[in-house]
Amino acid sequence: MTTNWTIDHDYAFGGYAKRTPELDGFLHDFEERHTIVLDRTYQSDQK
Repeated sequence: MTTNWTIDHDYAFGGYAKRTPELDGFLHDFEERHTIVLDRTYQSDQK
């Protein structure tokens, strides 16, 4: 189990379904580390 991450509920990356290079990098890193593909809109956009 990985315990070196947190969920920041106050960070929205500029609005619903917006993407940034940082968000794309996080998604890629998460998939590589955990072999789990996150949905770019619903699971990675913190509302």
